Amino acid sequence: MQNKTNYSIGWAGLYLVLCLANLSFEWLENQNGIFATKPLLMITLALYFVRSVQEGSRTRQFVLIAILFSIAGDTLLMFTEQEAGGPLFFLLGLAAFLITHIFYSLAFLNIRSLPQGQLRKQPLLG
Repeated sequence: MQNKTNYSIGWAGLYLVLCLANLSFEWLENQNGIFATKPLLMITLALYFVRSVQEGSRTRQFVLIAILFSIAGDTLLMFTEQEAGGPLFFLLGLAAFLITHIFYSLAFLNIRSLPQGQLRKQPLLG
């Protein structure tokens, strides 16, 4: 268990470094850096999630599928500023994020271990 925790902390640390690098590239308007770090953020998040969450659950499968479509959406939206195919990349990116949200919703609907607290009984009054 300790080894798995250390491994997960390593992925979380790598994610933090990539996040800071991506923010720096965005601030500097460095397109090559953005193109390198943006997809790597979600890939690293997926690897962290795989190492941290118990295997075999439907929730895990739904979240992984959502993360994969999120990677696709991020990647497709990076190409929207090109003259040839820009609008198509935009629409495909939006579709990928729609699928992402559907799978995230399925993942959260699949969680049945939540306690029957006030928030779950009356979410709008929380």
